[in-house]
Amino acid sequence: MYLEVARLNTSSSPDIQEIAQIYGILYYQFGREAAEEVLRRSLELRVTRYSSGIIREVHMSNIPILYHNPKTGLFTLSQRGAILLFPLVPEDRKRIYIKRDIFEKYTKKVLLAPAVARVTEDIRAGDEVFIVDESGDLLAVGKALASAVEIKVMKRGKVALVRREHR
Repeated sequence: MYLEVARLNTSSSPDIQEIAQIYGILYYQFGREAAEEVLRRSLELRVTRYSSGIIREVHMSNIPILYHNPKTGLFTLSQRGAILLFPLVPEDRKRIYIKRDIFEKYTKKVLLAPAVARVTEDIRAGDEVFIVDESGDLLAVGKALASAVEIKVMKRGKVALVRREHR
């Protein structure tokens, strides 16, 4: 019953404090350009909230772009959110470059170390990452399971959980 009540919420426009919160989290996670793009489109934004009032999802044009995790205080990206923010995040941030042929053949829900070509230096375990091929095309969004330093020395094992593939 409690879970049903928590999920029965409607979307509404975010207030100025919520816009500042969204901006701050995006700035921390993905950089200034990504945060400013969402800020520029703030009139299109709608938010859904948990029963406690905490932001649950951020929608743009009635399509979810960000999911808020209240435990970590960070966002995970929807497919539309990844497409919107990917070009705005600098190429030296939050990217795991992979060998496309190995990725397409062997990757389902987990990205394995043999598929990794290189990683950006800023990745930490638990970060939201863009999984891209060596030419820089977005293939998927995921959650890093290890830091950049650890990924570089890994010969085998799990590198990231693949959340949403872009094909």
